Amino acid sequence: MPSARECADRLREQAYKTLSPQLEALNDELEQVRRSLAAGIGQLEQKIEALRRVELPAMAPALDGMLEESIRARDLESEALAQFTHDLGRMETQEQILSLLLDAAARCFARVALFALRDGRLTGWSSRGFAEDAARTIGADSFSPDACPEFGDALAGTAPVEASSLPEAPSLAAVQAGSRGPWRLQALRVLDRPVALLVAGEGDGVPARPQALSILVNFTALRLENIALRLLQEFREPAPAAPGDRIPGTREEPKPQAGPMEPPPLPPEPADQAPEPEAAPGAAPEEPGHEFGDWAGSGFEASAPPDRGEDSPAGEDEKLHADAKRFARLLVSEIKLYNETHVTEGRQNQDLYLRLKRDIDRSREMYEKRVSPTVADRIDYFHDEIVRILGDNDPSTLGSDYPGPRIES
Repeated sequence: MPSARECADRLREQAYKTLSPQLEALNDELEQVRRSLAAGIGQLEQKIEALRRVELPAMAPALDGMLEESIRARDLESEALAQFTHDLGRMETQEQILSLLLDAAARCFARVALFALRDGRLTGWSSRGFAEDAARTIGADSFSPDACPEFGDALAGTAPVEASSLPEAPSLAAVQAGSRGPWRLQALRVLDRPVALLVAGEGDGVPARPQALSILVNFTALRLENIALRLLQEFREPAPAAPGDRIPGTREEPKPQAGPMEPPPLPPEPADQAPEPEAAPGAAPEEPGHEFGDWAGSGFEASAPPDRGEDSPAGEDEKLHADAKRFARLLVSEIKLYNETHVTEGRQNQDLYLRLKRDIDRSREMYEKRVSPTVADRIDYFHDEIVRILGDNDPSTLGSDYPGPRIES
């Protein structure tokens, strides 16, 4: 009988015979792996050596071309901005200024819409980059800025705000359908007061340039502020005169107290909402406001009023008449600016005065308080501008309710 040692030796020998082929196969696989790694390392070394032989001067033309293209793009952007500021300085009406802003903003974002802040609501003014139906919806809608926290943040601050979504409103639904977010919200502030909100969204074909958009908005605000301050000085402060002297052809008004220029008053509440307080004895009557217009522009139309022929003033009255014409254009242009839909419908239905009675009457009151009696007793420039700007030179569009001119020429 074999001993335990002999049995162990036999088992070891049988195991070796059984595992020996498998060990040889593993050795062969390991050798193949080693050869593959050596070949891969050799290929990498060849590629590295090829890169070392690349001559960088050969890449210079390509790099120069890329650099020149970048410089050219920057130059074009600078030229566009310089052209915008040049054109902006030539604009005199809010309509011209805001249209110029939207045209330039459309080169920074594919879709842009401007909403004017009036009576605590955002009202669609105009847009760029949308289909005709969407643009019409944007221009005819009005909603409260409280519907979206981001809208309130944008109007309250000076920095742009991004919104991942827009609140429910017909105009904003049109904005969302025609562009993609996040939407950039930037307030147009004049005399430290928000007067409008620009909503911009991305789209195909126009790379987003948020910094350029901010520059355009800021320049526009400065232009509107410049015009507003100029008008406040012209129409709210009397010309300097010696004590006891009275400027010919003007009404006497209380002398303003010294101090910083105050912004124009907010518009009075309508009669059906709150009673108007009685004026204090000797106090100047409160002026009706024009919300956005009081803060943001002159509203002067580019074209001149109709020629009066023999009624045209001459001599020392010439400046008084020129100022009256200018102020009439200001007031009537403001009415048109914020009532585009009503103006279009009123012309078609020949009931402009009925649709715009409140604004026309308030502007008429302001005109008659500011214009010299020497002018007001001779020519009704306010009526002329109502017919020209609102009625498109057709008096019949004002309707039978319109009282007509104060002075028959």
